[in-house]
Amino acid sequence: MATIADSDVSGGDAELTPVPQPVVVVDGAINEKPEAVEVDGTDQADQEEDDGKKKKKKKKGKKDKKEKPKTVAYPLLFKFAGPLQLVLILVAAVCSLAHGALNPIMVIFMGDAIDKFGPDTDPDKMKSAVAKVALKMVYVGIGAGAAALLQNALFMITGEMQASTMRRRYLKSVLRQDMGWHDVNESGVLTARIASDIQKVQDAISEKVGQFLQYTSMFITGFIVGFCYDWKMSLVLTACTPALIVAGGIVGAVTGKMTARVQNAYGAAGGVAGEVISCIRTVSAFGGERAETDRYGSTLRASLRAGLVQAHAQGLGFAFMFFVMFSSYALAFWYGSVRVRSGAMTAGEVLIVFIAVLMGSASIGQAATPMGSMSAGRGAAYHIFKVIARVPEIDSESTDGVKPETIEGRIELKDIQFCYPSRPEAQILRGLSLTVEPGKTLALVGGSGCGKSTVIGLLERFYNPISGTITLDGTELNQFNIKWLRNQIGIVTQEPVLFACSIAQNIARGMHGEATMKDIKRAAKAANAHNFIKLIPSGYDTLVGERGAQLSGGQKQRIAIARALIKDPKILLLDEATSALDTESERIVQRALEKASAGRTTIVIAHRLTTIRKADTIAVIDQGVVVEIGTHESLVREHGHYFQLLSKQGLIEEDEVKEQEQEQEQEQEEEPMEELSLAPASSGALSASSGAAESGQGDDEYDDDEGAPPRRFTARWWLRALRKFSVLPPHSVFRAFWMNIPEWYWIIIAAVAAVGNGAVFPGFALVLAKMTTILLTKTGHELKQEARYYAGYFIAIAVGAFFTFYIYTAFSATSGEILTNRMRKKAFRSITRQDMGWFDKPENMTGVLTATLATDATKVQGATGQRLGTMLQILSCITAGLIIALVSCWQLALAVIACVPAMIFGVYIEVNSNTGFAEKFKKAYSKSSTIMCEAVSNIKTVVTLTLEDVMLKEYVHELAKPHRSGIKTGFLVGFGTCISEFAFCSINALSYWYGSKLITEGKADFEKMMIASMAVMFGAMALGNIASYSPDYGKAKVACKQIFALFDRHPLIDIVSDSGLKPAEVRGEIGFRKARFSYPSRRHVPVLRGFDLTVPAGKTVALVGSSGCGKSTCVALLERFYDVLGGEVTFDGTDVRQMNIGWLRGQIGLVSQEPTLFSTTIGDNIAYGKPGATQDEIEAAARAANAHDFIAALPQGYATPVGEKGAQLSGGQKQRIAIARALVRNPRVLLLDEATSALDAESERVVQDALDRASAGRTTIVIAHRLSTIRNADIIVGVEKGVVVEQGTHHELMARRGLYYRLASDQQQAAH
Repeated sequence: MATIADSDVSGGDAELTPVPQPVVVVDGAINEKPEAVEVDGTDQADQEEDDGKKKKKKKKGKKDKKEKPKTVAYPLLFKFAGPLQLVLILVAAVCSLAHGALNPIMVIFMGDAIDKFGPDTDPDKMKSAVAKVALKMVYVGIGAGAAALLQNALFMITGEMQASTMRRRYLKSVLRQDMGWHDVNESGVLTARIASDIQKVQDAISEKVGQFLQYTSMFITGFIVGFCYDWKMSLVLTACTPALIVAGGIVGAVTGKMTARVQNAYGAAGGVAGEVISCIRTVSAFGGERAETDRYGSTLRASLRAGLVQAHAQGLGFAFMFFVMFSSYALAFWYGSVRVRSGAMTAGEVLIVFIAVLMGSASIGQAATPMGSMSAGRGAAYHIFKVIARVPEIDSESTDGVKPETIEGRIELKDIQFCYPSRPEAQILRGLSLTVEPGKTLALVGGSGCGKSTVIGLLERFYNPISGTITLDGTELNQFNIKWLRNQIGIVTQEPVLFACSIAQNIARGMHGEATMKDIKRAAKAANAHNFIKLIPSGYDTLVGERGAQLSGGQKQRIAIARALIKDPKILLLDEATSALDTESERIVQRALEKASAGRTTIVIAHRLTTIRKADTIAVIDQGVVVEIGTHESLVREHGHYFQLLSKQGLIEEDEVKEQEQEQEQEQEEEPMEELSLAPASSGALSASSGAAESGQGDDEYDDDEGAPPRRFTARWWLRALRKFSVLPPHSVFRAFWMNIPEWYWIIIAAVAAVGNGAVFPGFALVLAKMTTILLTKTGHELKQEARYYAGYFIAIAVGAFFTFYIYTAFSATSGEILTNRMRKKAFRSITRQDMGWFDKPENMTGVLTATLATDATKVQGATGQRLGTMLQILSCITAGLIIALVSCWQLALAVIACVPAMIFGVYIEVNSNTGFAEKFKKAYSKSSTIMCEAVSNIKTVVTLTLEDVMLKEYVHELAKPHRSGIKTGFLVGFGTCISEFAFCSINALSYWYGSKLITEGKADFEKMMIASMAVMFGAMALGNIASYSPDYGKAKVACKQIFALFDRHPLIDIVSDSGLKPAEVRGEIGFRKARFSYPSRRHVPVLRGFDLTVPAGKTVALVGSSGCGKSTCVALLERFYDVLGGEVTFDGTDVRQMNIGWLRGQIGLVSQEPTLFSTTIGDNIAYGKPGATQDEIEAAARAANAHDFIAALPQGYATPVGEKGAQLSGGQKQRIAIARALVRNPRVLLLDEATSALDAESERVVQDALDRASAGRTTIVIAHRLSTIRNADIIVGVEKGVVVEQGTHHELMARRGLYYRLASDQQQAAH
């Protein structure tokens, strides 16, 4: 048996042949015309139109809404099946056809048995004849069981195999796409599709296919049997079939169309969820939980509307189908009575034709459900296949291009014109020309947004220039193999990205994970990282958390430098590589980089001009062109742009001052000792204790009407009331039902209708038995009258079936859709309220949580909504059937009921196997989702390090685990189906054989025997229907467990809680009293060890010290991202733990070292700091942050989209917007954690002046490595190893010659 592990990552089964352009099969036709990429619901081309074309845009938008949802031709869904899988699919298909055909064949034996009960038949001969027929029924049961076993097992197994291949191919294609494509396709949307859309495609190619083929075979065989026995009666029944086909077609079409709309709507919601969860610290700091929940909820509305339309359309379609079916029964038996009276047919033959054609007709309706799943799969596959088929212009998977044995490293850029594909109206480079000689170092300097980092992106071939040429050793870059080219380059970016693995694995990824421990340590030493790593208890095996969350900014930067150095690159690109380091570390790492640059072509981008003095060439870029170029000395003599930048940084001083400072210089070749702790800039807090998690306090989540008095009879009211009496298990499926209580009117009406609809089938069994008895025992006029009478009952049943089926289907599906929407929003609320430590756990990484939102809330509907109606219908059917059977012939009823446990046993195996299968898949897919989300969200780092294959192998490795268990589970499910099928046929055989025995003994007559037999048979059929929903129910049980555990978790630091003090007056005095702290994920590693500090109200306090000493931890504790383990943190003399958390954060404005922006507009990002801010307030904050000028220069101004995580802006531009976001809320306390680290000299000076003004009258805590920015602070605090070692003013600390003096001296030495 082939498994996904057998597939090669680079090849695999059924590889899709690349095509020159994105080729998508739409409704069987090839669409080769590339489509415009949509951004926020409108075409990118539309966004570029001027104001004079708004009317045309509106008309086009309306037209687009009416366009038919795009789908993939169904046969192409199997394109990822390998040869072995195709053979297994063929075997499964044959078994499905056989399974479907055996049901009408079973009817033939039933008809034969009925004819043996004729009034003139000798009792002994009758008993013998019926026994022979019953034995044939048992043989049919054996065949049906074997066919069902292979059908279910093989389709489930091959479906998982294909889905695994599809997931692999999808991720592989996403990772190969160019950056221009990623700029307009959010990672959250891409990961949501792999979590939800591929699951729908899997449904469409696995057991649903078997069901469809089974019902199709039943349809064909049923009509063949019917026409063979009597073509006239079959023709009469067939007249009703077109109506059934039309109804089934409508159901399938509507389901596919609505599903496509639902998926498109949730794609946007998934993007919002991924963005918010990955930026949860920023969301929490600015109190954006409620706003983000509202934003997420608004994106779900379209999905809900489509689901409600789908519910009513399906209800009407199914109801009409059953109305036509039952009405045809009346016509069938009336005409059958005519044929019997004429002597053309016997009663048994009438029953054979009737049930056979009935099965054939009913199978059309039954096929509607798998058809709906297949249609949904076609719609979901469109986007998946479109991505898989897309061949990018810059293709990292291409094997084309030259791969020279050696390179010199001469780089030349000639007249480069460039603008980002997502913003073609904003030109970045305007004829830039540069040359870097082999082995030399070129430094690029200039203001933020001038195009420095863009040059790096072009050299890495993230993009191609619009015009001009870039050459390496005289050969254009586009002539080289793309992976070979990137392997020649080592890069360290301004915002380093680490992967959620160990330190050693992160460094080794610079060599694709193939480095030895010796190589890893060598690179770590070169990056000044070895000492702090070896002092951590787990050393190089320490897990860094998601995006390196367990490390400080400086520690992350050094790991990233080590990762770049380990592969000994020919070309080194350093984009603010030391921006996050303290002065001492920067000096040593800078020397290491200078040493590493020897003999390499190096391009350096730096705002700290002290780090690039020794560069061979310095180029000054302004507005996309080189305005000055030369050495440091020559540019200083020219007194031009570079001289002005030096002057703004205070680096042009008198010679005697330089000599005095040079005398103080002391060379320190050894590395500085590092703090033991891992002081994360963005790590989390410990999860709540199990007692809190189980307490049920998680029901106090905020909702849309928070602040209003609690309403009675809401879902929350019922949950609280029920939990008081321990009625509701914490993770049960029934709890999901209770969450539907607000829709009680829908549920009650649907439940009543379901009960009534369930009684339809026992009523039908009763009338069918009566009609059969009439056909067998009555003749002439009496037969005619009785036949008309009971035909009227069939019409009544048809009318009742129409209304009850529509009501219960539409109303229960409506309540289910509303429940899904509610659970998604509540799950999102529960996620955003959690403390930071919860997000640090591997099982709660962004990829896992977005997958939970995408799938679990939907899976819960597999046990609620329409499934609730189905279960009530089955229960009603079984109850009514048993009552009718026991009243008619209790002996036969009991005998048959005694065999029913065998069928229940088969169903039990099937349901429990699916449940276990779903739970294992949930765990395994959560791991693979984490890998996939990490790879996609950090795509630039992945492609820079050419880690596409590495990430893909890790992803495939995780996919292999559920696949292997899926083979075993598939056979278990098939075995359960086998038992239930065999038991069903055997029960029928038993009922006829034992019924003949009872008639022979005079204990029953034919009519009673038929009523009891038919009633039990239809009850058993209803019980068997549970199995058809078992995959959904199994997944629902697992989803309930996951999602309710999330609902019930009550975080220790709860943003939702209304408790806590909200002082009317705020002074802004902050205090740390013997604060002790270690991060929950590193409890054994202390960070603060008795930290004492008082920050007077309205004063500015600066924290200085080496990376990892605990500075950023103080900011996190003040924001109450965590709580201290000992001591206290106070605000105006009150312990912050006694204050309302929302009120406390509302008094604080935070600018972090790595600013996070949301994928909205610039204006919206600034307004995030103050919901409802006016345009004047937004612009005032932007001016204060020195951002207004560059924003106003953009074509769309404040309406310019910033891209995912601000990707469309430079680092300095992002930082200024983040500062504006903090200032717009006019906070009482300002926290600046390296707030100007990403700014150029001019911007830093202006922004620093703005921050100085903003700090006036406010309590301000500043963390800065550039000591020149905090010279004027009221108090400067030296922090070392988690304690305050000194504090005072700049002059006091310089005179004391302690920690601050050493740091300042090192910085002065580095400046010269």
